[in-house]
Amino acid sequence: MIKAKTILFISLVLLFVGCSNNGIISCKDFLCMGENFKECVPSELKMDSDAMKVVITVYGFEDDKCHYAMVFNDVVAADCYFNKEDLNDKTLNQMLGTEEGQDKVIQNACG
Repeated sequence: MIKAKTILFISLVLLFVGCSNNGIISCKDFLCMGENFKECVPSELKMDSDAMKVVITVYGFEDDKCHYAMVFNDVVAADCYFNKEDLNDKTLNQMLGTEEGQDKVIQNACG
């Protein structure tokens, strides 16, 4: 039997990160997205404004590589397959526009 504290904990986790029906975590900020990227946990971050719509998705592992995609205004900007050893803050920051010296990693993963 599940204890009330366990149910409360699970409810709070789902409230904090969100959860969609298809099993992909619905992140509300970059912190959530970054942690899930580093572990290759299926997750999604949606940002929508009048000027731009951005969707960042981690699909999970496919053939031992982490499938990651970025879509801007319904156009795929990046569709990448990262090696496990490249799932780190530097790679994520480079993908989000901060120079981290990961150009070669990005080129190899995103073709």
